[in-house]
Amino acid sequence: MRIGSMFARGSGGALKWAALLGVVVALGAGSASAQVTETTSASRWTLTEGDSFEITYKVALTVPASFAGGTFSVWSFSQNPTNADDYSDDPVTGKPTAPLNSNWVTDNNTHTLAASASGGPAAGSHEVTGTLSLFIPADRDAEDEIARMNLHMVATAVGGLTYQTAASTAGAAASTTISDGEVVAQVGVLTVSDPHEQKFEWADDLFPKEPVEGGTAARTLVPDPVPVDYDWSVTARVDSDSGYVVEAASRAVRSIPAAGIPFGIQAPDTDGNRDDEEVELSVYHAGTSTLLPGFEPLKVEFEDLHALPAAGKITWKAYGSMANGTIDTDNEVESITEGGDPVHVRVTVERGADGYPSGENISVAAVPGEGLAMDYRTEDAPLTFTHAASGLSGANNSQNQTFKVWALEDNDIVMEDLVLNLVATGASAANGSGDTTAANPVMLTINDETVPLLTAMTGEMVMATVNTARMAAAGSDDLWTPGEMFELDGDDLFDSEMTVDVAARSSGAAVGVSTQSGMVMLEAMEVGTATITITGTVASSFTSTQTVDNIATIEFDLEVDELPLAITLSGPDDMNIAEGMSAMVTATANRAVNADTRVELNLVGGSGSPDDYSVEPIMIMSGQTTGTTMLTATEDSMEEAMETLEIEGTFGSGMKTNKLTFNIWDAAVPALPIIAQLLLAAFLAVGGYRRYLRRR
Repeated sequence: MRIGSMFARGSGGALKWAALLGVVVALGAGSASAQVTETTSASRWTLTEGDSFEITYKVALTVPASFAGGTFSVWSFSQNPTNADDYSDDPVTGKPTAPLNSNWVTDNNTHTLAASASGGPAAGSHEVTGTLSLFIPADRDAEDEIARMNLHMVATAVGGLTYQTAASTAGAAASTTISDGEVVAQVGVLTVSDPHEQKFEWADDLFPKEPVEGGTAARTLVPDPVPVDYDWSVTARVDSDSGYVVEAASRAVRSIPAAGIPFGIQAPDTDGNRDDEEVELSVYHAGTSTLLPGFEPLKVEFEDLHALPAAGKITWKAYGSMANGTIDTDNEVESITEGGDPVHVRVTVERGADGYPSGENISVAAVPGEGLAMDYRTEDAPLTFTHAASGLSGANNSQNQTFKVWALEDNDIVMEDLVLNLVATGASAANGSGDTTAANPVMLTINDETVPLLTAMTGEMVMATVNTARMAAAGSDDLWTPGEMFELDGDDLFDSEMTVDVAARSSGAAVGVSTQSGMVMLEAMEVGTATITITGTVASSFTSTQTVDNIATIEFDLEVDELPLAITLSGPDDMNIAEGMSAMVTATANRAVNADTRVELNLVGGSGSPDDYSVEPIMIMSGQTTGTTMLTATEDSMEEAMETLEIEGTFGSGMKTNKLTFNIWDAAVPALPIIAQLLLAAFLAVGGYRRYLRRR
């Protein structure tokens, strides 16, 4: 017989499946046999948990003429597939396929067949049809599942009819008869997709809560939801290269228990550093680099047993000395005297409640900070703090050690602070390198009792002396200008019982300096400002580049002023000019000009007019003091008496020069001065004779 199948989605969003099944069943006695023959290959379908569907079936029955009645029942059921390829275990997606762990919910249809004599099916073929409603319930896991979908059909005979098995020999009368018949027909392979997400998380059960170096930290990996048929192998790894390992790193896990999978991280006795170590534990599908689905790696911080005391756990106090040179704990000090008794510096180190670093001595060195190495010396440093229990006291395991420090006597007179950094290191290199510097360095003020051999006068006194001498050199204009100079006496600048030698220097070209016999000469060289440094020295066997007891220095600024610009006009010795002749006019500045300076010449008085002369402006070039131009008397044909020209120059912003007066003579007047006659003779010599005759 043949089986056909048909599936379709229904309306309203519900998944409705329909399978059309053609089955031939023979019912009756004698040679009649009941059997189902599947003539089509199995098909595959997929649906999601919570979906429902329907199977529609059609069964062809063959009944004898004397059929006495009976029932034909049909329902659906699932079986595990027999083909191993139907299952999969995909560690990458984390969605392995397992056998269906619960059957679907299905109807049970029963068809009642009356006897032929009572209106039942006539002899021959009879068709039975129906629909089964099925529902795939959701489960608590996150696993996809698979099942073989079957129809189960059972026929019962009434009135003594029997069914002969398919194995019976055809035609054999009532051989191996059974009272009812059962037929199983496979429809196909059904995959059920589980919409739930499989996750794994770490339970909040880290033990111990604060793991330490050399110990083990345990934590449980818990699934959510709990798997039913998963068959996985997992591998755990840590990201540290400092000797941290996972206990029982690889595990075969089948149906992971609800309690989860415990993992432990074993820390080494020492990891070669003195820092707390954060270790990350990750769990993978065995043989892959794929993390478990929904999983976050675990981060565990291990406290380092060999950590050095923190910067704030190294402290100090300074004490004075008793008469016998021992520490005077009743005399806490903040200063030290050059060449005096030592100061006792007591250093306290707190190892903490756990006594870190474990089983190791600590060395504390006094390292110079801002103090100069030549200014002090120490004794009993560096200090060694042992780990012996007898040397520890208090809840914080405190230890005290003391070293001495002296301030060396020198000729410095500057104020100084002695600064020593307290640096702690561990005794074992195997436990790690590095150090800890105390938060507060040892700081002691150095009391300097050196008496200076000379001192510089106060700034106010020095400037009063300088200004008095400068004003005297400037004269009535109060301006100290280039070329002026004054002197300073070293005795007015420094105070000493000894002879003071002075040296001086200038920071710029504006002021020149020189010294002789305790005197400082200062000369204004050019406009500008210079800083003057004068150093006084008295005879001493001590020499140094430092500021010492026999050397003192003063500094002050000097400004060289610029003269206000003034320009003077000058002409030739004889200010008489004949018409047609020229005279040179010179402009002279009282100092070199800073830029090209133009001097305009204007007629400001006299009997002449602008028509009687011509003249160009005078240009004094930058850096120069003089400039010239030519004034020319205009020659005309009119016979005139002598005229005067009063000329004045202007420059800058309305500034004026002095005035010059020129006498202009007409060449036709007989009574000319001697120089005019000479000029006229020269004029005639160059061809002016005819013009001269016309004008007579």
